[in-house]
Amino acid sequence: MAKRDRKDQPLAATDVESPVEPKPMPKGLPKDQTELLADTITGRNDLEMIANGNAELRRDGALLKADRMVYNIVEDNVDAQGGVIYRDPGQGSVMTGSEANMVVAARTGYIDNVNYEIRQQQRVTQPNQGPWTFNTPSIGGTGAAATSQQRSTTPGSVPAYGGAASATMTQEPGVSQIAAPATADTAPVDSPNANMTGAEGPVQLPGQAPLAKVIETVSHGQASRIYFEGEGRYKAQDATYTTCPAGDSGWYLRASTYHADYEQNSGSASNSLLYFQNVPFLYTPYAFFPLDRGRHSGFLSPSFGSSQLNGFQAAVPYYFNLAPNYDATFTPMVYGKRGVSLNMDTRYIGNEGKTVAPTFSGRDAFNIMPHDSMTNRNRWSFLTQHQQNFGTYLPGLTGAWDLQGVSDSYYFTDLNNSLAAMSQSYLPRTGRLNYGSSSWNASVVAQGYQTLNFNPSSPVATPYQLLPQVNFSMNRSLLGSAGFNNVRLNDQDELEVIQSSGMFDQPTRLDALVSANNSYFTNQTQGYVQGNRFWAYPQLATSWQSPGVFVTPKFGVHYTQYNTNAGQLTTSGAYNGTSSISSDVASRTLPILSLDTGMVFDRKTEYFGRNLNQTLEPRLYYLYVPYRDQTNLPLFDTGVADVSYAQMFSENMFTGWDRVSNANQVTAAITSRHSMEKTGQQLMSFSLGQRIFFQPQQVNLYANQPTSSYGSNDYFAQASGMVAPYTSLNTYAQVSPYAQANSASNNTTSVNRINRASIGARFQPSRENVLNYTYRYQNQDYIPGGATSGASSSAVMQNDINGAWKIWGPLRAVGRYTYSGVQSSQIESLAGLEYNAACWALRAVYHRAMTYSSTQTPFLNTSFFIQLELKGMGSVGSSPLDVLRRNIPNYTRTSDAAFMAPMTDPYY
Repeated sequence: MAKRDRKDQPLAATDVESPVEPKPMPKGLPKDQTELLADTITGRNDLEMIANGNAELRRDGALLKADRMVYNIVEDNVDAQGGVIYRDPGQGSVMTGSEANMVVAARTGYIDNVNYEIRQQQRVTQPNQGPWTFNTPSIGGTGAAATSQQRSTTPGSVPAYGGAASATMTQEPGVSQIAAPATADTAPVDSPNANMTGAEGPVQLPGQAPLAKVIETVSHGQASRIYFEGEGRYKAQDATYTTCPAGDSGWYLRASTYHADYEQNSGSASNSLLYFQNVPFLYTPYAFFPLDRGRHSGFLSPSFGSSQLNGFQAAVPYYFNLAPNYDATFTPMVYGKRGVSLNMDTRYIGNEGKTVAPTFSGRDAFNIMPHDSMTNRNRWSFLTQHQQNFGTYLPGLTGAWDLQGVSDSYYFTDLNNSLAAMSQSYLPRTGRLNYGSSSWNASVVAQGYQTLNFNPSSPVATPYQLLPQVNFSMNRSLLGSAGFNNVRLNDQDELEVIQSSGMFDQPTRLDALVSANNSYFTNQTQGYVQGNRFWAYPQLATSWQSPGVFVTPKFGVHYTQYNTNAGQLTTSGAYNGTSSISSDVASRTLPILSLDTGMVFDRKTEYFGRNLNQTLEPRLYYLYVPYRDQTNLPLFDTGVADVSYAQMFSENMFTGWDRVSNANQVTAAITSRHSMEKTGQQLMSFSLGQRIFFQPQQVNLYANQPTSSYGSNDYFAQASGMVAPYTSLNTYAQVSPYAQANSASNNTTSVNRINRASIGARFQPSRENVLNYTYRYQNQDYIPGGATSGASSSAVMQNDINGAWKIWGPLRAVGRYTYSGVQSSQIESLAGLEYNAACWALRAVYHRAMTYSSTQTPFLNTSFFIQLELKGMGSVGSSPLDVLRRNIPNYTRTSDAAFMAPMTDPYY
């Protein structure tokens, strides 16, 4: 077999002859007809033909060129010699070589001493994040430790669990350019941008249509011989492969044997050596990689890294693409200081009946470390989630479960690198059935939690379990769209609508609203009250409207009844300050009256040369709720609502109905909005409000808590929107009067004090460039709904700056720094560089955060991430992408920006 002239380099731009436009086939030529052209042709038409000089063989769009050809008509075989060029537009392939032998129709044979180029177009998608997407932490990841965060110690205040990113195994090809947009209805099911464990792309039902674009992937290289094994299938010997542009030796793979199947979009190489910048750095006896951005079974790129807590770490995942709507990933992981863990993660989605939309989906994951050498025990975790729509059998009926658990409280802090997962205090164990119709809804819920206490200095209280909870709600219109002036009783004593011309003849409603809930609460902690709580809240609400004016009165009665074991407890139910609970049966009845009114004025204006619509929206909201002593009522699932501008217009300052705040107050507010005149897109909004208390707040969470720190007046302000080109702002502040002691006069002086404030700004001129700044402040004496003297743990004074910015060509800097003024120390810091070339990317990131672990007291844990991404092959190293996405809001990987719609700015 002849040797190539040059086999130490990938294909250069001069190694492949520029494609010559084939001679057009005569119109009306049958599809399977073979055409042979040359300077001279000899032989027999029914047996064999010999073509010399500029010989061309054409069939079904494919073209073979050579100096000399011998075509066997009977066997449909051609032998070509000298200056061989093979082009198959259907497969996007162009090959040059010294000689070839092929069966034309079957597309089998070989070419010797080959330089090849293969162009493949594919629609790649970004999934629409719908109700079938779970947002939960991964089970088992590369080791790190948890951040130090303040966590709730109230059994009724249970934070949501989720938001952690998945494991860091990636497998992605490079993209040379975007060829053309694709319509959603022709998009395939595979996606390149899902942040899933093990492989790219969500599991989807056939026919689902996320957003899509068409991209063109170009691969090329050299081989001593390439075998044609059918349409779109090739085997190369002594070959190189790369997706880098011609002449760019960023990376390439040299293998003894290389298989490529463009029908299945999968490739494999045996006895291969991976080169980066012409330097060999990774040998593998067998390597598998995709030829597109879809999902394929096989080994994924290994992940390597190290951390202060776990030492050297390595993971080698294997991905099972079992079906378009079902997959699994098995990942063995090695921790240098701990041992080996095994992780299995599966996902599925499907439908029943003839529906196109999915009717069920879920995920199951399990991780086990048989022996942790640092703790001398087994470590494990599990997660199972399922969502079901029973609409095929009973329209309106849905169900779901979410069950999670770990072997111990330090599992996430020791073994998972996702800070969002490591800071969780509760793992849910929930099941739900829900039935909904156009006017009413009912549900049954069973819910429990596993409590994680990884910070001994701030223990987490055990939350109550619901066994079970039954919910009901109804909203029914009594008068439809008729105003009161348009309604009368007819002769049959029925309401009917008449015509009149009163001021409030615009569409008006009278609605009956009913909400009810019955819950049975249990708790494993000794001394906690347990039992049943029932509440019902019937309401009548109406609304008079005319252009620019609305008036909405509402009246309701909230009734709550408890049947508990409080009288049987030797501690008299003493927990969280509710020491006065002594009765098994208790109830509370409260009328609630509110009146919400507002007006809207608008005008034309101009800002940054753009024509805008500006509105001015004054609003008055009155709320009356009489005071009831509630210190004899248990506290099951209620906490204090986070004070905000929107909360000024709510009926209750608490998040649950174990407590109902007394109120005799008016909220006066005004909002101004600026919107684009042509499109209606809102650019900015500014709001200012004042809440005036006619009587003080008297209801608190706990019996021994002082009366509220709210003053007679509260002021709220917020602003948000695009205040300038590429610049957004989001600010909030609450100011309240505060009784300040005057030691000289032994009197108190009322002074205004900022209780809470935040300022957030973002400058983002492109997907790749973003800068964020946030300042958060909370007064040390401030506790929503109560007062305290002296400094408290609720004090917050933080500066947070982060961003990603191109500093030179393909080089981008990333970073974050968060500083606490209360603790006079940093909370978290990050710094790194990203270099994004045409066919590879290199990321190096340093990360430091306050953490906890099972073997150490709180300490600043330092982690380093170095990842080399070879586009078209995969990635090597420890991926920092999860850390970057969590630390830098709106962070976008440069290679992903090509699949996103360009950023638009309303000012341009």
